[in-house]
Amino acid sequence: LTLSEMVEMWYKEYKDFNYYENSCARGNICGHYTKMVWGKLNMLGCAIRRCDGAQPTWPKPVYLLVCQYEPQ
Repeated sequence: LTLSEMVEMWYKEYKDFNYYENSCARGNICGHYTKMVWGKLNMLGCAIRRCDGAQPTWPKPVYLLVCQYEPQ
């Protein structure tokens, strides 16, 4: 996956977000999406790292993406 594809995966969490209840559907993850669309968000910094030794059972290569949002 590219960086853009990873961020797009986070955005697609909108499918599991219930706008009427302002919450995520039970058993799903929406935190990446809600942070991305938060009205006060004005800065985003991301880093990606290849980590082949992350978990022996994971398919190789493994890429970890970490982003810092501001304001938090």
